[in-house]
Amino acid sequence: MKLKGFTLAEVLITLAVIGVIAAVTIPVISTRTDEAKFITQLHKAQNTLINTIKITALENDNLPMKHWRAIADVTAAQDKTAALFNALSANFIVKDDCSNLSNCLGATYATLGRKLINNDWKTNILCALTTDGITFCMLPDYSTVIVDVNGPQRPNAFGIDTFIFGPIDEANNTINPKNDLATCDKDATAQLYTTSGGCTEWVLEKGNMDYRRKTVSW
Repeated sequence: MKLKGFTLAEVLITLAVIGVIAAVTIPVISTRTDEAKFITQLHKAQNTLINTIKITALENDNLPMKHWRAIADVTAAQDKTAALFNALSANFIVKDDCSNLSNCLGATYATLGRKLINNDWKTNILCALTTDGITFCMLPDYSTVIVDVNGPQRPNAFGIDTFIFGPIDEANNTINPKNDLATCDKDATAQLYTTSGGCTEWVLEKGNMDYRRKTVSW
């Protein structure tokens, strides 16, 4: 009996179909894998912040933050920021003190809408890179902490690997994840969407970044 094989044309068509499927699915799988890694790191960053604040509070007789020894007599926001950051970072397991910011942050940052962000936000910030590869930066407003969960490595985008915590709750010695989902809403105005700063609580609570693909709501 004569066996019938595939023709060259059939083989080429099959390979082309496989190639198209791979081209579509591999980037999706890669994106979801990266997201899972960033989500895990964000949870780790939150735990580090909370535990570090608790430890530092214990070192200050468990008083509210505004009464901590390093902060109590300081009035200017930028000076209070430095005092708080120094008190907290003493309890970080630090890999780099970020005196050279390029060791800890990317050269440029973008929004979910792929719009580059002006680097002015890096002015007068204080940062530390921990041994697990997370960069913690405190803005000079004595209220906001920016976390890049994989340090200077890409994508360096808010809402993807970079997140905002704040405001600091001095009375209860804690800091809240930023929650302003309108900044992550693909149907919101361009100006809102390009800030991308309010996704932190969504990621921590929901464990996904679905806002990258569709409109989401609480």
